[in-house]
Amino acid sequence: MRCSRPLVPITRPWKDKVRSQTRELDVAKCIAERASHLKSEHLIHISHEIRTPLNGIMGALSLLERSTLSEQQQELIARAPVLRFSVEYHQQPVGFLSDRSWAT
Repeated sequence: MRCSRPLVPITRPWKDKVRSQTRELDVAKCIAERASHLKSEHLIHISHEIRTPLNGIMGALSLLERSTLSEQQQELIARAPVLRFSVEYHQQPVGFLSDRSWAT
């Protein structure tokens, strides 16, 4: 048995709905991609702002260790390994965040 009615009136609402949902999904995708990009940029800036002073501390320690120091200064710099460990300890998570931000 053949249907004599055309299918256009039946399929048109579905096609319109699919087009509308596709447009909505495109907008949502664009928003999500932009948010991901902004998050990555933010993490990169934060990691830079944290790494810069940490690197400065490491550089200052290296210079102090090579300098001629008074006895009191030598006692203070003897604590440098603890400070160096602390800086390195804090650089690890910053590096992890920075690496992940480039990947997204």
